[in-house]
Amino acid sequence: MSELPTNDRALINFLKQHRPPVPEATPDLEEKILAALDSQEDSLQPSMSTPTPVSTGTLRSLRSIFSWIAAGLTLVSMGYRLVNTSSLTPSEQAQLEGFIESNWYGAMEETQETNWLTISDGSPD
Repeated sequence: MSELPTNDRALINFLKQHRPPVPEATPDLEEKILAALDSQEDSLQPSMSTPTPVSTGTLRSLRSIFSWIAAGLTLVSMGYRLVNTSSLTPSEQAQLEGFIESNWYGAMEETQETNWLTISDGSPD
């Protein structure tokens, strides 16, 4: 093992000087722990009966209830979105239409970048 640096030695010495004393173990500590565990087992024994199995009909009904709740929440949120649509002001509508038109016409124009896509007719330049 490698030797620790000197600054760690000072820390180790400090901790050795100021560590608290270890408390003495009680001679009958083990018996007390085992007695406590035995008393807990005795008190838990009646309540730890075998669980009753859940019938498949109950599981199906629970599954259908949760499905209906999920479908209802989905419909409510969709209905809320339909009722509370945000409408654009006429100026915003005109700005949006202009933007879409300019992008459409810009995309449809042939630019120098797209000329390389044309198929050459095989004639030498």
